[in-house]
Amino acid sequence: MKRLIFLFAALTVILCGCTALYRFPEGAVIGGVDVAGLNLEAAAEKLEALPEAYTLTVTLDGETTVLTGADLFMTCHLPEDLCSAIGTKAEDIYEITLPPDILSRLRGVDISRKDGMEKARLVFDPTSQSYTTQTGKDWTWNDYSPAVQALSAAARELKSEVTVAPEKITVSGEKDPLPGAATANTWLGTVLTISFPDGEEKVDRTNILEWVSVDADGVTPLLDESAIGAYATNMAQAHSVAASDARVFVTTSGKSIYLQNAYGGYSVNAESLAKALYSGILAGGQTTIEAEILPGEPGRTVVDNFGGDYVEVDIPNQTVYCYRNGALVLQTACVTGCLANGDGTPTGVYSFYDLDRDVWLTGPTWNDWVDCWMGFYGSYGLHDANWQTEFGGDIYVNDGSHGCVNLPPEVAPTLYGYLYYGMTIILY
Repeated sequence: MKRLIFLFAALTVILCGCTALYRFPEGAVIGGVDVAGLNLEAAAEKLEALPEAYTLTVTLDGETTVLTGADLFMTCHLPEDLCSAIGTKAEDIYEITLPPDILSRLRGVDISRKDGMEKARLVFDPTSQSYTTQTGKDWTWNDYSPAVQALSAAARELKSEVTVAPEKITVSGEKDPLPGAATANTWLGTVLTISFPDGEEKVDRTNILEWVSVDADGVTPLLDESAIGAYATNMAQAHSVAASDARVFVTTSGKSIYLQNAYGGYSVNAESLAKALYSGILAGGQTTIEAEILPGEPGRTVVDNFGGDYVEVDIPNQTVYCYRNGALVLQTACVTGCLANGDGTPTGVYSFYDLDRDVWLTGPTWNDWVDCWMGFYGSYGLHDANWQTEFGGDIYVNDGSHGCVNLPPEVAPTLYGYLYYGMTIILY
């Protein structure tokens, strides 16, 4: 028997050397394809033509799809000695490379997840004003990996049809409470007392609710550091006493008014306050924060009406008073800025910075000569006004100046003689 097999093999080799005469014997299969009775050339043509002719009918969830060799990226790789390939399997001759989008070519594919959310997440409960855990839900989805593997195996075996199915995967949603809920509620339960020189402020759940949120992952609580910084800045401004601390001044008519004295004061350090608030909320509990105070300029005591030397402009009564050493030395009617045109004379406490004689006052619509100029703020000042026919009363309401204090020409030189650089002027 062994001798007969040897003789058949030898004969096959000899005949393969004679291409024109050789025919594949009955039952000859190459790459899973029947080539019996074909000569070498015809067998090669049949094998090489298969990728274009091959089809695979795939049934998935009751839907059928016909895939071609081109759909499967099927290619043929013949050996140089075709006779030696007798008995080989399809996968020895044909290479199948499934494209990445093979699932999208099949009917019946449903890769969507079922039953919605799968994870637990933090939610805010408005009733309890606290964060709680919303437990996850069970969900299912289709794993198509087994279906793709079965499709690929059928193609490698040159099957004409195959039925495949996805594997149903069920995932149990998270049920345990999330630790982030306890963290967020610790923050919300914080009570901080901020101590300022002029009083206290409470920071509690009412404020902190606006600063706590949940990250996009649904489980991580966040504390808004920038919002806390903005709050600290507002508190610092509200409790700082600027260098223009209000002081009481008694007018000539006996009325007490509040003026701004440009000395003294202090400020609250907003940056350190923000850091203390942020750290305090992270720690939770109840604690007191001492606001850091930054000193202002050295203050001076206002006594005897600015030392007794000042000019007082009573705008409602259209009157100017001049005091030297606490004694009233001059009183005159005036005309201040026109209210109807929005040119009201500025109010506040200033000092004379420009005293001059015989000057031109120029502006968009005026160019006037004055004998005495007494500037106290920017382009505002007191000066004579020979164009005014009368002073006092309610002239200023509709026919007042452009903002300066107009004086009778005969009075201006006298007032000018009482003034000096830096002398205080109070307008109200």
